[in-house]
Amino acid sequence: MSYLPVIVGLVSAFLWGSSDYLAGLASRKIGEYATNAYVFLFGGTTIFVALLFLGSMPHPDITALLYGAAFSIPIFLGALFYYKAFREGEFAINAPISSSYPVVIVLGSVLVLGQVLSGLEILGIAITVFGIILISTKFSMLKVRKRALAAGVGSSLIAMILLGVPSIFAAVYAAIIGFLLLSFMWRALPAVIAFVGGWATRQKLRVPKHRILLFVAVAGLADGVALSVYLYGIYVNAMSLPIISVLSGLTGAVTVTYGLTLSRERPEWNQWLGILLAIAGTAILSYVSSL
Repeated sequence: MSYLPVIVGLVSAFLWGSSDYLAGLASRKIGEYATNAYVFLFGGTTIFVALLFLGSMPHPDITALLYGAAFSIPIFLGALFYYKAFREGEFAINAPISSSYPVVIVLGSVLVLGQVLSGLEILGIAITVFGIILISTKFSMLKVRKRALAAGVGSSLIAMILLGVPSIFAAVYAAIIGFLLLSFMWRALPAVIAFVGGWATRQKLRVPKHRILLFVAVAGLADGVALSVYLYGIYVNAMSLPIISVLSGLTGAVTVTYGLTLSRERPEWNQWLGILLAIAGTAILSYVSSL
């Protein structure tokens, strides 16, 4: 038995979860827009280095490149709402929701690609959606008839949808454009969008100071390395994609762990149950969609 798929999946989940936590902390200091811009900048730089050393440059036609590049827009917006959710609310609440985008992948495959839902996919969707409902609701607030929706949930749901849409077509364009080149496009182009858009809308994009700069730099580096490791694992052992997908899908669980231990967050009992269900449902859907 090869342990490479297990190592690749776990390392990817750890790095992505760590990246999300550090970026979330940065967003609480400099805002989600600046965080988004610098994380993509450092992530794109990391993958560019990987592309130079590990990847052969494919020669796709201009149409494929343009379509692939177009998905950089929802990726940029999805990450923006992702970090906004962390600025507004807790990691343990919002990470599992945003990380549930395999629901969008599966439903998108049905609506766009004409695939038929399997029984396991229906079960995974039901578990995930029920988990999201439990996570989003503070039962203690229901008792006193106050606003029961947890902070950041709206942004997390938008992020889940926006990040899920490009993933529907990721395998197709990765095969045409090349995994590393597509990954570079999906990190570097959002950085360009962020800085150009930031200049146009007069966002505060000055280089962060000291610890916050370290946070966004490490977050971008971890994101870039995670994606490179993930793609390397698929390249050398494509038959183990289900294992890699399921384990790397534990990214939300890693971020939740940081929130519980380092940020000392304390979800309510129903939110605990929702977190477990959302992570389990996401694992099921990650497995099925990778077959």
